[in-house]
Amino acid sequence: MKRILFAFFCGLPLACAVPVPPTGGPADATPPSIVRSVPENGMTLFSSRDLVFEFDEAVDLRSFTSAFSISPDLTGIPEISGSGRRIRVRLPEDPRAETTYIVSLEATLRDVHNITLERPITIAFSTGESIDAAKMKGRVVRSLDGNPVAGIDVFAFANDDSSSTAGKPLYRTQTGKAGEFVFEHVVARAYYVVAIQDRNRNRLLDPGEPFGVPPVHYLTADTVAVAPKFPWIVATRDTTPPTLERVRHVSPRDLELRFSELLSLKLNDQPFSEQHNLGQIAVFDSLDTLASDLELYFLEDNPRAIFARGDSLPEGSYSIRGSVAVTDSSLNVATNISAPFIVSTEALPSKTASFLGWMPDTAVVSITIPRTIWPTETFGFRTTAPVDSVFSATIRDTTGTIYPALFKRVESTFFAFQKSSSFSFNQPFFLDINQKDFGGQDSVITGFFQYATERKLGSLSFVAERQPGADRLNFIVEGMDSANQAKRIFRVVERVKNTIVIKEIPGGTRAFLRVFQSAQNNWFSGELSPWSPAEPIAWIKVNDPIRARWETALPDTVKFGEWPLPPPRQ
Repeated sequence: MKRILFAFFCGLPLACAVPVPPTGGPADATPPSIVRSVPENGMTLFSSRDLVFEFDEAVDLRSFTSAFSISPDLTGIPEISGSGRRIRVRLPEDPRAETTYIVSLEATLRDVHNITLERPITIAFSTGESIDAAKMKGRVVRSLDGNPVAGIDVFAFANDDSSSTAGKPLYRTQTGKAGEFVFEHVVARAYYVVAIQDRNRNRLLDPGEPFGVPPVHYLTADTVAVAPKFPWIVATRDTTPPTLERVRHVSPRDLELRFSELLSLKLNDQPFSEQHNLGQIAVFDSLDTLASDLELYFLEDNPRAIFARGDSLPEGSYSIRGSVAVTDSSLNVATNISAPFIVSTEALPSKTASFLGWMPDTAVVSITIPRTIWPTETFGFRTTAPVDSVFSATIRDTTGTIYPALFKRVESTFFAFQKSSSFSFNQPFFLDINQKDFGGQDSVITGFFQYATERKLGSLSFVAERQPGADRLNFIVEGMDSANQAKRIFRVVERVKNTIVIKEIPGGTRAFLRVFQSAQNNWFSGELSPWSPAEPIAWIKVNDPIRARWETALPDTVKFGEWPLPPPRQ
């Protein structure tokens, strides 16, 4: 009977459903929020060392620990414990009497599903009968493109000038996703306010950390809290030149000089000069006798090193001395160098120079579609090592007619093409280079090229308004690639006119402009101490691509307004 009943009920709908894992709900996309805290925001006469925070969902304890801070600072490290939705903080000492404290939870605080806060959480309480009610506001953007910077620290120092920046700030907050910051419940007075990427979390302005100089000398905290007209602009100030880390003997004739950071070596990343000299260094033996002069060269796939070729050296101890003219990405120049090295018989044989690739684009070349050479590019080819012998090259037009091809050696391994031939260069052409001229195999390297004609080039124009007192400053326009805003397409300096015209831009270019006024050729981000504001800067997104055979005129005038002018740079 039991078996019959069992079979009967299993035949009913849903009575014997096949077990399946639960499908679950939608993924959590909501950041955690506080539902209760002890003390509550705005509480007065608080005297305990214990703080409690309850959230609407479980939070990650490790992220809470790194996100928690309290201003003004207390001596010691708080004890943080708990799990899930409830976190307890025990302060390292009793709060001071008659003092307003601000607890900050940075936007890095996340729940157990890794959803972070949209903006920092602040809770203010007082150990006295009243709580400070003044506040300050501002906005932080990136120097590269003017976009907001989220999650960067903002320090408010007790003095209203830069003399207080050697110590720790009185108050600290962070920017939200829109780059905006707010100090609330602070003492009504003037503050020196700095944006800083406090990487080591020590609340100090350490060298090398990206920072933003305040656009006004001091910010006054009051109940109105009007934000300054101009933002804090975050930039990285790198004033340390690259230094030589080691010298390595890599072949009987070649040395590798490795530096402390990446070098800016690509010809098309810097103004082209007729002779791109990397410097002059020499080798000395253990008796300090000159052993060999060296010829410097580099390979773009090894951006932390330059190479030196000289005479073959017998086994022993040596040193190099001299000067190099290479820079890092911030244009800091590595100059005088001196270092020892050892020559052993284990070094590999010296490499024979061979064709490395066409410049500026080693990824080409098709022999069916010509590669366009734009006016802003330095065109030529690079070899793998200095070339000892003379080489020959030829130009072929599409009918097969051959012309001589001329190259100028501007570096030990770079040869710039010279447009000096009976060929007119108004049509596509082939370049043929025989590797046998470098001591290699009898094989021909061929590239197909065409110089950009006016039919492929357009121009861009706009009006920039010079602010009062900025007559000594130049307008400098940097055109960046919209898809890769670290890639510069062009750079123009206008010393007199307010109407700026940029010519010979490749048609179809989608540009993003940085326009700044500068006494020199690079934008000055200002000084924190003594205070010196950043130079006037504006960012323009060119909505439409540049049209070939057309001048694209931007509709709006670039206005800098009453931007504070820094003193002349020395």
